Amino acid sequence: MAALDFGAYVLLGIAAVLFLLLQSWLAATVVRRVVGIPTGWPRTIGVGLVLSAVMALTVQYLYRAGTGQNAGGLEVAPGVALLLLLLATGWIFALGVGALVVIEAAFPTGSVPGPQSLFFG
Repeated sequence: MAALDFGAYVLLGIAAVLFLLLQSWLAATVVRRVVGIPTGWPRTIGVGLVLSAVMALTVQYLYRAGTGQNAGGLEVAPGVALLLLLLATGWIFALGVGALVVIEAAFPTGSVPGPQSLFFG
């Protein structure tokens, strides 16, 4: 059983990394189309991490709300929970893209010196 649990954790980790890469790529593509310039990958991946964390919390909460396991909280039918999840996914992605646009406007890619230039000039 321990080997199956380990295998499940490995597969879940791989799926999480793939989802993070997909989400970061999609956010970078949308921002590139909105702003008209490419964005830096470190900030895009950072925003993708925040999006993934918020999405994980939202999925857990709405799953509990749809299955009746949310004691003292929201309890809805499974179909309503799914619709709320779709709506929340769109809003979370839109707010993440907005944050990426604001970060790019405040600190354009290439304007902040990298670690190598800070230490070695």
